[in-house]
Amino acid sequence: MTRRRFLEAVGLTGGAGPMFHTMGALGLAPEASAAPYVPPRSGDLDPAARGRRVVVLGAGVAGLTTAYELG
Repeated sequence: MTRRRFLEAVGLTGGAGPMFHTMGALGLAPEASAAPYVPPRSGDLDPAARGRRVVVLGAGVAGLTTAYELG
């Protein structure tokens, strides 16, 4: 069994999360550490712009990041 087949089997069985952790344990992917959540400060957004509605099309990385930043 090759590494590729092993990782495919882990991915099919457990999904992307366990596969990524397995890749990290094998030294094939860097370990990611999430940055701590920092709540917005009072001066981050112009008060006149607060309460605006925005539609974010797409749920990919860019769309989710945009929605997170705007939230």
